[in-house]
Amino acid sequence: MKALDWSSLMSNASQASGEEKRRLLRDGIYRVVENWPGPSPDLLEIFEPEKIECLLSHAVTDHEGDEEARIRFIRFVVDIGYRDQPKVGTNGQYVLHRTTPIHLVLRAKINNWDATATNMVQLLFEIYNRFDFNYIDESGFTHFQAACFIPNGHQLVRKFLQNGQNPNFFVKGYSLLRSALHNGSQLAPELLRRGADPTWFDADGSTALHTICRDNRLDLLKLFFEIVDHHRKPVQVNVRDSLGNTPLHLALKNGFLKSSEILLRRGADPNSANKEGSTSLHLICQRVDGCKLVEILFKIANDIRKPVWVDVPDKEGNTPLHLAISHRSTRTSEILLVNGANPNLANKDGCTALHLISNTRPYEAMRLFFQIIDKTQETVQIDARDNKGWTPLHMALHSGSKRKFQMLLRRGADPNVTNQDGQTALHFLAGRIHDDFTWCFFGIVGDARRRPVLIDARDTTGRTPLYLALFNANTKMAEELLWADADPNLADNEGWTPLHVICIKCNRFLETFFGINAERQQPVEINAKTIEGRTPLNLLRDRKPINYEEASRYLEALGAELD
Repeated sequence: MKALDWSSLMSNASQASGEEKRRLLRDGIYRVVENWPGPSPDLLEIFEPEKIECLLSHAVTDHEGDEEARIRFIRFVVDIGYRDQPKVGTNGQYVLHRTTPIHLVLRAKINNWDATATNMVQLLFEIYNRFDFNYIDESGFTHFQAACFIPNGHQLVRKFLQNGQNPNFFVKGYSLLRSALHNGSQLAPELLRRGADPTWFDADGSTALHTICRDNRLDLLKLFFEIVDHHRKPVQVNVRDSLGNTPLHLALKNGFLKSSEILLRRGADPNSANKEGSTSLHLICQRVDGCKLVEILFKIANDIRKPVWVDVPDKEGNTPLHLAISHRSTRTSEILLVNGANPNLANKDGCTALHLISNTRPYEAMRLFFQIIDKTQETVQIDARDNKGWTPLHMALHSGSKRKFQMLLRRGADPNVTNQDGQTALHFLAGRIHDDFTWCFFGIVGDARRRPVLIDARDTTGRTPLYLALFNANTKMAEELLWADADPNLADNEGWTPLHVICIKCNRFLETFFGINAERQQPVEINAKTIEGRTPLNLLRDRKPINYEEASRYLEALGAELD
């Protein structure tokens, strides 16, 4: 195609509008570019710069056109050597307020940046190659901002920085430093050296310093403080993100020892709490391997003479000791206790450290707990009740640990304390189907000079331990209770006596039951009636459990009646 034809086509395209312009560009200019046979033309001999920029602008905004053809056209303009020349205003100053094709790409793709946008902008920066200028359009978008959007575009960004652009520039609400950290760019060290402040807040309420500490960028953390020292600038090392976390929270939560040590020695506050009420110590104590971090925290705090608050409760009322026990960190619990943690503080559920140990931790954890308590001469409220009235003794029985149960009894736990359901330790024992806890219980209580056991304590339903033992067919415990003078005639709130229960649950125990009571010279009310007027024999005949015929004959021989 001759130059005249080229000029004519370009002129027609630039003067056309709407669909006609798109047709001319698609069918004309793009095809001419694709099949250009000879040396590249000098577009400035054919068009003024404004018309060339107009065609470039159309190429980047022609979203219905062929993508490859549009990029090929931009590359063609680059390859023929066309470069933008800055305009000078009437005042003799360069005009920086203008809209270029780079701005148009940024506007269109700012919320869905893709490979096409990257390719176009990279090519356009070869045309608009003045990095000492930062063109800005009427919407406030700049060339520097576009450079920051390009993945691996750090060379372009570096050129802008070298020409004096602000290193604290924000991209989509995030500082350039934070974006560089997020994208894995190598720009972060240079940004810090050029004055980027990692404590500036981004759109999510976080800072680059939080990211540095969360990702354990030790090199950047050291560099940051070197620069701060060099310029003698103050630093907000305790800056909080939207969740109230400081950089120290994040470093310790993720187990980064060295970063944590640097922050602490630089003034990070170990007692600062986030929105959940958690201090750094709370976060460490939720790590199974947190003991090393706790040791370092106490050591550095001692070095800098800033005491660590060991008993601060979080929003759930949990102290660091609660969390260490809950997360099965025995060594961490030991360090906390040695450093003055109060074992009697209760959380929102009313649980103390001893409740948690009694419920979920092994016997060895309890043994170590009391060993430290004895060494520190701390007083433990061994009968503390949680919100449901449970004591550590209740918890130990519930967990099924005989050794913990024995230890608590030997250390003075009161077996008569009731929970909100009126249940004593004996009620819990009676609720077990079979075990040898009962003889341990009476053995320990009998050996020591303790308060007498309330053998006939009744829960809120009126049930005694004997009643519950029989209900669970735990005849071994029932024997123990009877020999310990349990009353065989106490009825529950529905009028059911132990004999009623035996008839339904374990009628083979009848002979033993009456035999023990006879030896004790304890009369049994054989015809006691429930609220509904049912005698034991009546229930036996009505329910017809296994062995009911033989049991009926046995009761009748003792004088039992149906009504």
